[in-house]
Amino acid sequence: YGYHPGGKNFVMGLLARLRAGEPLRVPLDQWGSPTLVSDLASAVTVAAFSELRGTVHMAGPDNLDRLSFATRAAELLGFKDVGVEGVRTSELAQAAKRPLRGGLVTSAAVEGLGLGFRGIDEGLLRVRAAMEAAPEPRD
Repeated sequence: YGYHPGGKNFVMGLLARLRAGEPLRVPLDQWGSPTLVSDLASAVTVAAFSELRGTVHMAGPDNLDRLSFATRAAELLGFKDVGVEGVRTSELAQAAKRPLRGGLVTSAAVEGLGLGFRGIDEGLLRVRAAMEAAPEPRD
């Protein structure tokens, strides 16, 4: 996730729906490790120039369900009194199949490369700061 006008990531899609006043139905049974895109880009660069070999998982430190992530994102992006409805994945008819128990163990990246990924609170505050700093769209 990260700030990108018109971007197609979970947080930007959530934000577009919040701004439009549309109902939010979010999977309550999908778990993962939300990862701030700028952290991931930096980590990939460090890994590419390192001596570390093998499989290295890179992801944010939090493992939580999408409903909790959506609720926290709405709060930190300034939509505190918005109802986010949690529904089972099977009720959403999503175009792409999603694993229910996602998430990554990132100890090799953190220990082997000394990388740190921001948790969701700090990451979402960075997204909000980027939104606030962005120029207003022109007609």
